[in-house]
Amino acid sequence: MNRPPPRQPVAVPVREPRSFGKRTQPVSITLARNGRERRFAINPFVAVSGICLFLMFSAGYLGSTAYLMLRDDLIGMTHARNARLLHEYEDRIAALRTNLDRVTSRQLLDQKAIEANVQKLIKRQEQLGNRNSRLGIALQEAGNLGLAPSLSATSQDAADPVTTGSVERLAPPSGAESGSIGFSLRGSAGIGGADEANTRRSFVAASPDMTDYGQAQSLFANMRESIETVDRQQRTLVEGLRRKANERSARIARVLNRLKVATSSDDAVGGPYVPVEPRADFEAQVDALDQSLKNLRTLSTDLVRVPVASPAPNAPLSSPFGVRSDPFLGKLAMHSGLDFRATYGSPVLAAADGKVLDAGRNGGYGNLVEIGHGNGLSTRYAHLSRIAVKSGQSVKRGTVVGWVGSTGRSTGPHLHYEIRRGGLAVDPAAYVKAGRELADAMGGKAG
Repeated sequence: MNRPPPRQPVAVPVREPRSFGKRTQPVSITLARNGRERRFAINPFVAVSGICLFLMFSAGYLGSTAYLMLRDDLIGMTHARNARLLHEYEDRIAALRTNLDRVTSRQLLDQKAIEANVQKLIKRQEQLGNRNSRLGIALQEAGNLGLAPSLSATSQDAADPVTTGSVERLAPPSGAESGSIGFSLRGSAGIGGADEANTRRSFVAASPDMTDYGQAQSLFANMRESIETVDRQQRTLVEGLRRKANERSARIARVLNRLKVATSSDDAVGGPYVPVEPRADFEAQVDALDQSLKNLRTLSTDLVRVPVASPAPNAPLSSPFGVRSDPFLGKLAMHSGLDFRATYGSPVLAAADGKVLDAGRNGGYGNLVEIGHGNGLSTRYAHLSRIAVKSGQSVKRGTVVGWVGSTGRSTGPHLHYEIRRGGLAVDPAAYVKAGRELADAMGGKAG
């Protein structure tokens, strides 16, 4: 067998370091003196450490030196900065304190102004509330005299609905029986004590932020306007009522003078209407109203005893007063009254207040009722089918005294109506015409 030849060893190259064969010389310092040399070997680590320590020492030394040299300046600058900051803070605090004092002073002034305005409003409310008693009496008297409906219309035309804050406006009165002017303010029933406290609470509640002086002033302005509106409405009511009373008094006086009827009033009435100044004292206006109502009441009392109402309302006139042809004889004769054509059994009404002087059969008059009214005036109602009153009985205007008939000297059912002054017959037509002119003053009973 052939054996393979033996393997030859392979030479592996050996890598040598770069410094191989070089000698490293240590760092040294050589000092020569007098021909003698001394060599000192220096360790690099020690050298570097020494240099670092030197630099650090130098830096510390220089820093300390600089600090010692500049310390006073730095301290002065620090103190100056602190003093400046302190002054700035003190100035700011002083400014804030001044503003606070100003705001506080303004709030105090505003509070005093608000309290003063509240007191003024409360006083005005109290004045308006105190008027209600006198105005209630005046309205009641006006209702008795038949002036309330026209007064109500006047107040409604003049009213302007305003509701702000604590002021409430109620509807104007529909009649005198209300006994009130119809307008009120919270707390006006009696200012003082609990009512005043309620008024203050309602005022504060009406304002969302009383610290806002502008808003409070706006609220005060609205409340003042509302109170002034109530004042104007009250004055309008009083003046309107006074005007109506004077106009009606003048009309009644003219009619009574035309009819030559004496009045029970000692004071003469009449003259042009002169309105009271709008800003005149309210009490003076009410006094003038009271005087006007007094005059009207006196004249109205006189008027109810004057036979100006028709005894047969809505009945046509069939024969006037004066000379006519006698229906039975055909000759001229004096007709001493008015004949009203009316159906048999129609009611006959008293023409004025008075007392029955006669009630019964009376010759050609047939069934007759005669009523005395004072001042020499009397009325006769003749040819009645039946009589409803008795002699000596007191009657009011509009009282049924009998029913239409054809008794006595009569050609058919009708009412013969006479008015006598001092026993003498006068024309009733003038009185009936006057009654139509004064229908409103008589409550619509004019015929």
